[in-house]
Amino acid sequence: MILTLLNICTKKTEFIRESIESGKQFYLDRALNIKNSFFMNFFEFSIESTEADIYEYFVETECENNFFYDNIFLMDRERGRRFFKVMAIHNALKTVKLDSKVIDAKSMEKYIFNVFLFNEGEKKVYRLLYKCIMEYEMEFQRLFSITIAKYVFQRDKLSPFALAFIENFCYNSFNEFYNSFTKYISISRRLERVVE
Repeated sequence: MILTLLNICTKKTEFIRESIESGKQFYLDRALNIKNSFFMNFFEFSIESTEADIYEYFVETECENNFFYDNIFLMDRERGRRFFKVMAIHNALKTVKLDSKVIDAKSMEKYIFNVFLFNEGEKKVYRLLYKCIMEYEMEFQRLFSITIAKYVFQRDKLSPFALAFIENFCYNSFNEFYNSFTKYISISRRLERVVE
């Protein structure tokens, strides 16, 4: 029984590694080429944090209504790239909302579009989500969760439980990311130390 579980976990880990590794490295290389040290570090943290979340929620966390665990075998390379991109959007927008007095939203947009090679449709989605978080913050998490299901997994319908799971995942994921990113150096201090 233990060997069977270990084999299943190993297969899932290998499957996920194959699905995300090329996208992770591609985006990481692009992020590390940013001359602005704040945005370089921001997107590097976002990518690394997303990778950790993928392994935890797609492979390790088996619980009822875990949308990611249940859809693991839909995760191919394109969906892996999309997951990094959509989580970068989430981290960027939540950070801009929290630190709007010190972070220039237009600069964040410019860098995220560049690092993650947004097409015109993705730019529209980003701007729609930006408008939502700035003007209708209470609706943002729900809209964003639906965006993940549709954009990454092509799922039009979500059960209330799956929707709640994705919302909870996004909330926890951002908190982990933000707490790690600001643990030793605050956002304002990071911006003061920017090297272009």
